[in-house]
Amino acid sequence: MKKFISLLVLLISAAVVFTACSGSRSYPNLVGVVQTVEFTEEYKHPVYTITTDSNYTVKVVVDDNNYIGDKYGDVLMTGDLSAFDKVKITTDYDARKVKKSSDEIIVVQFMWVDEVFYADAKTMADGTAVGMWDDGFNVVYQLDDGTKLMRINGSSGPDNVYVGNRESFDAFSEEAQTAVKQYYDDRGLLYDADVLLEQAYEWYKKDKENFGTYYVEQSVSPSASNENIMCFLTSVTVPHTNGHMGQEIRLGEIFDRKTGAHINGFDIFNCTPEKAIDVIVDTAIDDAYFNKASVENMDNLKAEFKAAFKPEYIVLWNENIEISFPAGTLTGYDHCYILGGDYTDELRTIMHPWAIPDTEW
Repeated sequence: MKKFISLLVLLISAAVVFTACSGSRSYPNLVGVVQTVEFTEEYKHPVYTITTDSNYTVKVVVDDNNYIGDKYGDVLMTGDLSAFDKVKITTDYDARKVKKSSDEIIVVQFMWVDEVFYADAKTMADGTAVGMWDDGFNVVYQLDDGTKLMRINGSSGPDNVYVGNRESFDAFSEEAQTAVKQYYDDRGLLYDADVLLEQAYEWYKKDKENFGTYYVEQSVSPSASNENIMCFLTSVTVPHTNGHMGQEIRLGEIFDRKTGAHINGFDIFNCTPEKAIDVIVDTAIDDAYFNKASVENMDNLKAEFKAAFKPEYIVLWNENIEISFPAGTLTGYDHCYILGGDYTDELRTIMHPWAIPDTEW
């Protein structure tokens, strides 16, 4: 019988997120930041002078017979970019054809706004203004000299993330979908962007030469299911306090499949929370694969596990169970610490049958 395996490393599930892509285009798009806008008698649409990533300056205009259609389509059609400090546009033109700066006007078939920039998006505690590039989903905060302090990827899931060999949000009834969406909307983001940006800026001032852009992301993806429940993993990536690496917070959610009601992690057990914690932790510590030699005081570590244990640290997978302790919850461990293993006989004995995920596909 397999027992729990204790892991010090972060376990990352292999998720397949399906996104739309184009398989026919094999060339790089011509992209550039708008410098000027002009109107000519020759063309119906505005002519944009852009500076490319290769530092070429060229002019582009959409063919008269085509419509500029994206989120900012009307803005591009009128040429009024006054709401933004900078605008980066993308065209369908082959960027490899641009060899140098030129006043020749390139006629493109399609054009859309790639990113917009706000120069004074945030103000740091010392009064420094920080700009922000926004592509409609992700944002990047940067200083006047171009230093990128922090990138925040837009949050995803639970309704738009799909994982191989997992039932997804679509498996909920319409009623349950509404309830689950409301749960996540009410919970919101599990990080404070303003606090993290200030931390990034402070670390940059301390060590400019070695500074690396902070990275932040929150996603929700399906992890397990059976005919009674649907389970999800919330993964939050935030900067580590040392400024060089990221750290992940992993939290589990369990929902009633029919109603969408959230189920507390301790409610999947037929015993008291204390008993459930004892069984999980004791089994993990007693496992032959646990590296006891690396732990100076095993009794203290076991006591810390039990004291730090929270129901939201339980992540149910179809294949196994995971207990994830975020960085800082255990003395001496400044990264995520995970206990994980199979649904052993010991574990099944204390779990309600309706709460054990399907383990065969």
